[in-house]
Amino acid sequence: VKDEYGYYDVQNALAGIQVPLSEIHFCFQHTDSPWLRDMGPLVTRNASGHSLWFDAHVIRDGMKQRISADELPVHMVRSWNTELASTPLSLEGGMILCNGNGLILCASDALARNLQLGLDRASFESELSRVAGAREIVFLEPLIGEATGHVDLFVSFVDAHNVVLGQYCDD
Repeated sequence: VKDEYGYYDVQNALAGIQVPLSEIHFCFQHTDSPWLRDMGPLVTRNASGHSLWFDAHVIRDGMKQRISADELPVHMVRSWNTELASTPLSLEGGMILCNGNGLILCASDALARNLQLGLDRASFESELSRVAGAREIVFLEPLIGEATGHVDLFVSFVDAHNVVLGQYCDD
């Protein structure tokens, strides 16, 4: 949120759909990008059910380092009862989607990027399984000409067994 009014807007929206605000933890952190889901840490749960944050490397041609996005995982560990783990993967949030039951939809660009950085396919898949709990990984080709290679631009899980799939039409 941009200011305290945005914070109250979020609270009101959540309360309006009966989300118990006592279960929500708000954190204020300066960021240099609105794309925190893509640039920030990847969040999962450890074996005991506590949140676990993976700090992946974000590398995009011509992109400056995202200093404040890199500070977020450290801030989360300090402020909340969370764990932080590193991963050698170069990954952005929009490159993977999880159904919550071990199925990962992964951008083929993510695999290609990590192969260029020296990981082999087996190591990439093994580390993605560790980070995201994947039991099955399905690689999807990105939209033609789309620079980020993200799969979240055209597919989204609505529950563990159903997806919404978009189609790009160039008129």
